[in-house]
Amino acid sequence: MDRTAEWDVLRAEHLRPKADRPASTARGVHHVALLCADVERTIRFY
Repeated sequence: MDRTAEWDVLRAEHLRPKADRPASTARGVHHVALLCADVERTIRFY
C-alpha cells in the first residue's frame, strides 16, 4: 500500500518551513517515534 500521496498532504497541511519553526523545547530529545492508527487525529491532539 503506497501512502505517499496521503503523507504529502499531511506535510503540506501541518509542517512549517524550517525557518518558521520555533526552537525545540524537548531539552535534548532529538527523536521520538510514535505509532498511531490515525495520523491526522494524532497531529490534532498534539
